[in-house]
Amino acid sequence: MTKSKSESRFFAGEIVSNCVLQKPLRIRDDREVWRVFDRRRDCPAVMKFIGMTGPRRETLPILANILLRSKCPQLVRVLDIGEAGGNFAVELEYSDGGTLGRWIAKHGRLPLAPSVRIMREILLALAELHRHGIVHRDVKPGNILLSSDGAVKLGDFGIARLVSHAEEGPQVFGTPSAMSPEQAADTTRIDGRSDLFSLSSVVYEMLTGRPRFPRGRSGSTLRDIRESRPDNFREELAEYATYDLIRLLEQLAANDPAARPESAESVLAELDSMKLPTATLNCGQSA
Repeated sequence: MTKSKSESRFFAGEIVSNCVLQKPLRIRDDREVWRVFDRRRDCPAVMKFIGMTGPRRETLPILANILLRSKCPQLVRVLDIGEAGGNFAVELEYSDGGTLGRWIAKHGRLPLAPSVRIMREILLALAELHRHGIVHRDVKPGNILLSSDGAVKLGDFGIARLVSHAEEGPQVFGTPSAMSPEQAADTTRIDGRSDLFSLSSVVYEMLTGRPRFPRGRSGSTLRDIRESRPDNFREELAEYATYDLIRLLEQLAANDPAARPESAESVLAELDSMKLPTATLNCGQSA
């Protein structure tokens, strides 16, 4: 009998490796996300179970091992990898402040200083990924995790691309409102400059409190993104950001990837040269 999309393959109280499964956070097709308790580390964690089918069978272990070895504090840390019930299992650190997307939905726009700090932290995360030949492909507020100690981390590498491994295309997949114009045309051929475009949309939403592109209507949203130009940024962002920052965001949001900065490192250097104020976002502790 085929399992329904909402039926878990696991149960609360089940022990997987060193972890006790506590409650499912998301169940979707061939992947599940669980809140767990790590008995060895004596701390909460998150565990993802991903079905090992298709091309992901080869790339997922490679990607997970790169992240397991990474020491970048701006990436959600991979604590352990293994296998459970025929699924690839990844244990991840738990962030107690929820996501940036949830914070914006609850509180609205962010002031300039915490927006700059979060932008800087995500640039550091992207620089690390791109150095290892990884394109995130889903940079959005919902994948930026916050902690009560002020940490900001980029997570959810479920659709990340390993540049060294060719993918059959053209295909379009991911979160429509978070895509770049080239991702909205063919997700399988994009490079790190696509992540920079997506970051510009995140910063736009932080500063204004509203998404740059509408969510939920994938067809019209993809068309809007493919045809997008940052022509109105100076008018729309003048109240919230400096001229230099708006100019940088215009470069990141260029429709043609060749017109964007070449790397996250170069964007970071430009951002730091502005000497803008930064501040930690007070996110409290998520329930």
